[in-house]
Amino acid sequence: MKIIIILLSLISFVSFTVIAETNQQSPVQTLSPELRVLLKKEMNALQSAMNQIFIHFISGNTKEISDIAEQMKNSYILMQNLTELQKKELHHLPESFLEMDQKFHDLAGMLEHVAYNKNIDSIGFYYYKLVDTCMNCHAKHAQHRFPLLAKTKGKNSHGH
Repeated sequence: MKIIIILLSLISFVSFTVIAETNQQSPVQTLSPELRVLLKKEMNALQSAMNQIFIHFISGNTKEISDIAEQMKNSYILMQNLTELQKKELHHLPESFLEMDQKFHDLAGMLEHVAYNKNIDSIGFYYYKLVDTCMNCHAKHAQHRFPLLAKTKGKNSHGH
């Protein structure tokens, strides 16, 4: 029950975003407008998937979680719609962004695996790890969209 309350709190915090401009542009803001549109679609799809996973988690529907996690692992929109030029443009993002992206997809693969095997405790763990990865990436690379997260995440991080 405690993990459900924590997960609900995290979902609520992440779902309500604050959009603000900062003086310094993040590397994501320097992407071409077309690539930014694709990235935004990807982020919206991932947010929707995370919300769906939560609903299926509290319902015990491990099959749906596994299916959604597999889609997340393999990317939704971005990799399916990129031109070669846009793929090169993405590789100019900071290494930490690319590492966090890879970590997210790896964790989605682990979530897929544990959901397929109906391991409820591990589903909760990997779901939390996905949320934490999102929050860390947003705090570091999307401060223009999540200024409150950028201010609080660094102070409260303790390395888990």
